[in-house]
Amino acid sequence: SWPDEHWGEVTYVFIELKQRTTSTPEEIRLHCWSALADFKVPKFYIFWGLPKTATDKIREVELREQARRL
Repeated sequence: SWPDEHWGEVTYVFIELKQRTTSTPEEIRLHCWSALADFKVPKFYIFWGLPKTATDKIREVELREQARRL
C-alpha cells in the first residue's frame, strides 16, 4: 500500500494475466467485492509483467522499486 492524502493509504494490485486470458479491472474489482470486505478491496489495478526469478517467484523488492516510479 502507498500513502494517500485522503485515505491514509491505498492498496494497489499488480496483475499479470496468464497467456490467452483476458480480464478488465472492473471484472477483478467485482470479484474482490464478492470475496473481501469493502475496505479491503484495492483502489488501483495495474496490469503488468511481473519481475520473476529463474524459479518463477516474484521479485518483490524489484516490484516495489518499479512501483515507486509510477
